[in-house]
Amino acid sequence: ETWSPRQRQMHKILVELTGLPAEAVSPRTTLTAIGIDSICAIQVAALARRAGIGLIASDVARSSTVMDLLSQLDDVGQHRFSLPASVALPQPIVDAARNSISLSQQRALDRVVPISAGMEADISFWKLKGAVFTFKIDRE
Repeated sequence: ETWSPRQRQMHKILVELTGLPAEAVSPRTTLTAIGIDSICAIQVAALARRAGIGLIASDVARSSTVMDLLSQLDDVGQHRFSLPASVALPQPIVDAARNSISLSQQRALDRVVPISAGMEADISFWKLKGAVFTFKIDRE
């Protein structure tokens, strides 16, 4: 099988991440068969970006086989899909959130963003584990 340079890079990433022999990872190999799940999808995307390949975790998660994943790479390895647009909250909500924290926190505030229930659960877990970042969840 002939692989482009970017495809060879992705093949190497998959082989190194899974610890499998190179011949065990072919274009027809299903990603789940080599242990690539949603958590690994994040790792694959991060390693790909480090190698200059513009994939995001959802690209990996949407792919069922190695070939599906490789087909998302074009000749120069750029990402074919546009990244999700940032969700902007109405300014009164942003202002209310900003005004609910101290001035020193306001200066350090990067942005105010909506979160899903799953994200709220993660943040609560991190808080219980002594996370080192500050945050505030406002349900209004």
